[in-house]
Amino acid sequence: MIKFDIHDRVNYSVERSSLKIDSARKQIVLDLTIDTTISGVMEYFEIFLTRMLASSKAAKFLQTDFSFIVNEIRLF
Repeated sequence: MIKFDIHDRVNYSVERSSLKIDSARKQIVLDLTIDTTISGVMEYFEIFLTRMLASSKAAKFLQTDFSFIVNEIRLF
């Protein structure tokens, strides 16, 4: 088996992702399902926190709400 680094594990652990945009309600929702036996949610944040914060700031600029859901739990 190939040895994965943190980036490989985090990307491999994502089983499903969807980006839902509701322009009428002014909502953007990133919804992920992560296999936590491969990579923990904290490892995901280690890699993607900067991008999540940028997405949140962009949504505010667009006067839209940004939500992030992992394994059916709303994180923000």
